[in-house]
Amino acid sequence: MTSSLDIEALRAAAEKATPGPWIASAQQTQCEYRWFVLHLDQQGQPFADICQASNSNKAANAAFIALANSAAVLALIAQRDALLEAAREFSREYDGFEDGDGNPCPTLAKTRAAITLATGGGE
Repeated sequence: MTSSLDIEALRAAAEKATPGPWIASAQQTQCEYRWFVLHLDQQGQPFADICQASNSNKAANAAFIALANSAAVLALIAQRDALLEAAREFSREYDGFEDGDGNPCPTLAKTRAAITLATGGGE
C-alpha cells in the first residue's frame, strides 16, 4: 500500500497506545491555564498525563487529542474498512455496467476512484 496515510501503521500505533478514556483538563497557574490530556483509571480518576499544551490553541488541541484516542482511531479505521469492503463488493457486482449511451457507469467510476483514494492506489 502506498497511501500517504498509512492505515496499518496508524492501527498498530492505536493498538499500542494507552487505552481510554482520555479527558482534556485545565489547571490554572499564576499567568495562564495549562491544558492537559489525562488518562482515567477504572474509577474515573486521572491516572497518567498524556500531554500538556500551552500554546494559543491549547484548549482546542487538548480537546482534539483527548477525542482522538486509540479507541476512536480504531473505530474510524473499522468504519473505513467496512465502507471499503462494501465499495469493492459494489465494484465487483456491477463491473461492466454502462449508462444508456454505452459509457462506463459513472457511479461505478466514482466507486473505483474512492477505492483508489482509500487504498493509495494499492489495489
